[in-house]
Amino acid sequence: MDRQNSYESVSDFAISKFKESLLNDEENHFNLMEDYNFPHWIEITDKVQSVWLKSYSDKLKIYNDDSQIDTLFNQFRTYMSKIMSKRSEYQALKKYIDYVIEFRINQIRTASFDDENDQKENVNNDENINKLALKAVVKLDALNLKPIKDLNSDLSLKKQEYIKNMNLFVVENLIRAHSKDGNINDNTTLVTDVAFEIDQEHVFGFLDNIPKYTNLFATCGNNIVNIIDSETGKIIKRFNDDLLMNRNKESFNCLAWSILNKNVSVLACAGAHGQIKIIVPKYSSCFSRIDAHTAPITCLLFHYKYSDILLSASDDNTIKIWRISLKEGSSDLDSECSNELLNTIQIGDNQTKTKETIFSMCFVSNDYFLIATRNNIYNIKLSDEILFGQKFDSPMEIQNESMTNEDVINFMTSKPKTKEYLTATPTKMIGISAQNMIYEELIIANKIIYYKDILFANLLNSNFVYIINISSELNEFNEENLVLKVVSNIKVDEGKSTEINKINLYKEEDSIIILKSSSDGNFYLIFLNETLDNYIRSMRYITPTDYVIKPYSDPGKKTNIKNYGLMEKPSVISTVYNSKVLISVTNQNMIVTLRKP
Repeated sequence: MDRQNSYESVSDFAISKFKESLLNDEENHFNLMEDYNFPHWIEITDKVQSVWLKSYSDKLKIYNDDSQIDTLFNQFRTYMSKIMSKRSEYQALKKYIDYVIEFRINQIRTASFDDENDQKENVNNDENINKLALKAVVKLDALNLKPIKDLNSDLSLKKQEYIKNMNLFVVENLIRAHSKDGNINDNTTLVTDVAFEIDQEHVFGFLDNIPKYTNLFATCGNNIVNIIDSETGKIIKRFNDDLLMNRNKESFNCLAWSILNKNVSVLACAGAHGQIKIIVPKYSSCFSRIDAHTAPITCLLFHYKYSDILLSASDDNTIKIWRISLKEGSSDLDSECSNELLNTIQIGDNQTKTKETIFSMCFVSNDYFLIATRNNIYNIKLSDEILFGQKFDSPMEIQNESMTNEDVINFMTSKPKTKEYLTATPTKMIGISAQNMIYEELIIANKIIYYKDILFANLLNSNFVYIINISSELNEFNEENLVLKVVSNIKVDEGKSTEINKINLYKEEDSIIILKSSSDGNFYLIFLNETLDNYIRSMRYITPTDYVIKPYSDPGKKTNIKNYGLMEKPSVISTVYNSKVLISVTNQNMIVTLRKP
């Protein structure tokens, strides 16, 4: 074994071992490197390849000019160095890491031009690091069963049995609970949102951790918020926002659940008044009213990592970031809920007063936050420092591994606030045609959901769900920009959905289930495998228009639905699932619960 001290630097020694490993068989590659404290060269080249395929390879297809190609590879080289510089060993091994990066980039550049018809060419016959072909775009056909790839036969049978069982849901309850002025014949009120209560065992802090839910769910519409037991169909809590201070009645648009103090469920709801109401179901009253915005609130979202951080989006072109605190007492009379405004995000052009209706918000990887509006998808980077309105000379000031999420929040909010006003910027979006041509695409979605590096976007006024890869690139100022690339789509029905028809996502077994609602009285269950590269099946459920059912108000009495004031083909606004019960809400003041018998 060569002695390291015979070389001028650690990097020189690492480079020599890298060159030796290239000459040895693949079996010995890792053994050679494990004898020394270096990052393995295959680890580095795999990272280079991954970034190239995700963010740069598609651009090469549309560049013909040599100067454009040189610029592309220079940008790629700079970006890779920026990524690797975040590693703790980078400074000591900079020469070695840069050498391996350059080696791999040269391989990529050579292979990219050797044969346009064969992008799998291997420069050094190394199958592990020279697979350069783009992954084919997955074409998903509606209402078809696709082969289940990468699964053994036993698991495939299990999957098929699972999907078969998901076809057994039957209507259990029809609940009319948002009537205007108590009119039971009201069949025009929209039930604008529905959400299951998050189970107290849910662990906050992980972006891909889809919550488990309890049997309780909340609905909002008109000036009423209901909390309902899905097991019985009974309303267990109701919040009715009547006339206050000579104002018109509230009209609720959205709601969101979270957990405070580790075991207390809270429900935030908001609507036309621009006010957020905080409801604690264990008590009997609305705990807090936050005068949050100067226009209607359209969307609420609790932070995936910090359960007491709430984001509210409004037609006043802003998103506000709040910290919600609950001081518990023995009853609601001696309990207290408080709030603190941490920061504000501006959407759109404030100078020209361009109105941006915000439909949906979600967090994605690398601290990015996406906002779907009527005109665009905006993004902003929300690191902890930005989220809490702080500015530090060194980010190491908050990188104490022993700090819990609660410790981080307390530390952040104890610091003086910056006066900077945050601005979200439009996101670059591209698509791939059937001929593998790259083109700019404008994605207008009324609901976006992130899971495992994939963004699901429900297109506005369309019957498509887009599957989108998220990547980044460096601009001419060497700044990182987010890029959304459409890689596939799912078409689930023939008629177009409207802006009120949403999607939701749930994970069960080894399937990802997208629940898509439509304007023709249907909602669909779309199954994908867990790697999100294979569409399995779409299943349609028709909201009943002629059905004998037990009304929630009198379980002992059967009523024909036609006498219950239900018109044909209601528009299904949203559908949610908690592994036992499907809940669907409509524009005809109707909540439908479905259960497997």
